[in-house]
Amino acid sequence: MVCSFQFLIFFFCTFIGNSQGNAWTLWAKNLPSGVYPKLSIAKNHDIYYGLTGTPGEKGILYKSNTLDPSGTFFALPRIPLSISVVNNIQTIICNLKNEPIVGIFRNNTTEPFLFRFDLAAQIWQAVGVDHPPVLGAFCSAISENGTIWIGAKWSYVYRSMDDGQSFERIDESSILKKMYPCYYPSWNGNPNDGAIYSINVDKNGRVFAGTEGAGIIYSEDQGTSWHPADFFACKTAALDLKDSNSVMKPLSHTGNLGALGFTNENNLVFNGTNMWQFNWFNCLGFADLNNHTVTQSTGLPSYLITGGLQVTKIVTTDNGRMFLHSGNTPNAPGSMGIYTSTDGIRWQMMNNGLSGINASFAQAEGSLAVDGNKVFMATTDGKIWMYDAEISTHTVTSKTKQRLSVSPNPTDGMLFFEKPQSQIEVFNLSGMSVYQNRQSALNLNLENLDKGVYLIKTNNGCIKVFLHPK
Repeated sequence: MVCSFQFLIFFFCTFIGNSQGNAWTLWAKNLPSGVYPKLSIAKNHDIYYGLTGTPGEKGILYKSNTLDPSGTFFALPRIPLSISVVNNIQTIICNLKNEPIVGIFRNNTTEPFLFRFDLAAQIWQAVGVDHPPVLGAFCSAISENGTIWIGAKWSYVYRSMDDGQSFERIDESSILKKMYPCYYPSWNGNPNDGAIYSINVDKNGRVFAGTEGAGIIYSEDQGTSWHPADFFACKTAALDLKDSNSVMKPLSHTGNLGALGFTNENNLVFNGTNMWQFNWFNCLGFADLNNHTVTQSTGLPSYLITGGLQVTKIVTTDNGRMFLHSGNTPNAPGSMGIYTSTDGIRWQMMNNGLSGINASFAQAEGSLAVDGNKVFMATTDGKIWMYDAEISTHTVTSKTKQRLSVSPNPTDGMLFFEKPQSQIEVFNLSGMSVYQNRQSALNLNLENLDKGVYLIKTNNGCIKVFLHPK
């Protein structure tokens, strides 16, 4: 780490607070309202806002900059939409030149479905592809090296290696069939991927695609070869046969994969359907891609997520905080909104400061975007909210802080205070509260927490603890 542990102790003990202490703030308003708002943020902090469905004029993308405290947006020139367009703006991504690229749905396959805004010329350019999709672009992502990825509806993955000036088709289904003959037909009976409902790239440059009916697939060589995210999808001795005993089966069995996200350790968080047979009460899962394990995520109310497209965006800040929007469901009234996690497994609601949830949160699909440690979220009423995930909130003022003493340290779980403590709270290094006890106590049991470094704050001080569970 860049800073010393001594500085971390001072920083946390001075500024640390409950993860619910920070609140969303209204950053921009009076934007056109409509269905499925979309956000994308460029490297230079430019932020773009568009709508999939709008009662107003189609083809208008709005621009601001996240460093502008007023959140003032202005309209770009109108996009020259295809005549057969069936929506407005389905997806937005920014290239390394800070230019937005917009994808739409259209019925005529001879018409363009991608448009790039040339910042120098201040005009939109229709983007050509070597083999057009049936309907159009559904999702998009960009690699650290600038490669742009598009997932298409009822078609293929598309790749651009020239900042979005042109795209080439990748027939990932055919590649998978050759490398893993067991994979098609899929567990769901599909002979190929179907639609690509989500696409994302981890920090190692691996591109992951969430398919309509064939689970999650990925490529680690810029799309040349593709693999099932389920490491044990096929039997080792017979690659044409599925391995029904795979411990990662949820990755290949799930469909309608609305969202893919990554922890700072490049582990995968995914949202899909068909999870009920695994006794998952929500369709959100976590995959450890190094140890080849899959587990259901926790902290969400049962039946909050019952379909794949109820989550369509999972984002991660620079300091490792993850955020998702739960979508709308009658199964868990009052639970709709934003959820946050530091490990991709344990989640909790983060609606503090937001207003008009029932009116404005429904169908907020794809609206989350991250700039460093700031998260932006658009709602259907033309508002954009901002949450600063930097550690802040409750300031400690007592002059007796940092005198807290515990033993043993490092510990395998059980800690003993030098004297009784109250208002006990434990935080991980991302600032999320993982334990609270408001009663007076002489000891503290951390055996249920994962291995790592934690900070303990009480009424008398704050101290760093190294935890190594048995």
